[in-house]
Amino acid sequence: MRKLAWGVALPTVILAGFVGLLQLLPSPASPEALADAEARMLSVVKSPLRHQMVQAGSYQLHTVIIGDGSKPPLVMLHGHGGGLAVFAQNFDALAEGYTIYAVELLGWGRSDRPVFEGQTGAEAQAWWVESLEAWRQEMELDQFTLLGHSMGGFVAGSYALAYPEHVAHLILADPGGMSRDVHPKNGIYYNLPPQRIVRLAGPLGPALVSFGREMEVERSPYAEGTLTDYYYQISAAPASGEIAFRKLLGVTEWALPLLAEVEALPMPVTLIWGEGDELVSPENGVRAKELIRTSELIIIPDAAHSPYSETPQAFHDAILNSPFRIR
Repeated sequence: MRKLAWGVALPTVILAGFVGLLQLLPSPASPEALADAEARMLSVVKSPLRHQMVQAGSYQLHTVIIGDGSKPPLVMLHGHGGGLAVFAQNFDALAEGYTIYAVELLGWGRSDRPVFEGQTGAEAQAWWVESLEAWRQEMELDQFTLLGHSMGGFVAGSYALAYPEHVAHLILADPGGMSRDVHPKNGIYYNLPPQRIVRLAGPLGPALVSFGREMEVERSPYAEGTLTDYYYQISAAPASGEIAFRKLLGVTEWALPLLAEVEALPMPVTLIWGEGDELVSPENGVRAKELIRTSELIIIPDAAHSPYSETPQAFHDAILNSPFRIR
């Protein structure tokens, strides 16, 4: 029995010691490094853009604006672990038809990162929806096209249900919450959460952020290491958004599945899915299209969970050629 106990304890002690050692080493993460990584991502954008820290209630949301307001507004929301610069490859093409407002959700990117103190999925949902509504009021936007990817798709759909009068066209790209069930491997991964592992890894953290993003990294047009550095800096920043997300996504199911409510969406909805998405199956899109009154489903071949970066041209075409596009 003593040998068995020692056999379990020794690896635990060694692992704890190794993690402790990593914590003593200098980390390459900092607010300045995040701003630099973001700037390198945005260097591919040819259109003039401006940054704005928008007061949204008690917090500030980092926003990039492209255009002078003469074209219909398009509000873009990134997914879990991302920031507005993930859409860098899309800005120029979409700016042909829209004034772009790319927003970093509360608790992510360079937006404020307050400690989320809620205990339920409903509180997490409201945290993002109400901060986005406060942002809208500050920006004085009445109606707009709202695009959300993955977790941002969940927030976009939730916002459209809460404030339908402000959403003229809803675009959901590989959105979260389009099924009640969650594959346990995904539920466990997001409940660790991955950001905590990256922080614990200290200087080894940058090597971990490519996990699950292989296609996106492989097809990246940015200088080598730019994309992974950007994701790393976001992940290594103080914990905030991922804490709220854990209240929405359990190990085996969503606390508030969006699929249960999509029938109530009154505006036209464009669903975009990567055919090879293993995180959020395209079958969820098929079910959603059957439920949403006015909708279209575009499945993009040769794309996985992030078609905006894996197949950007097809992603642009899906948006700009939509019969629901506001002109």
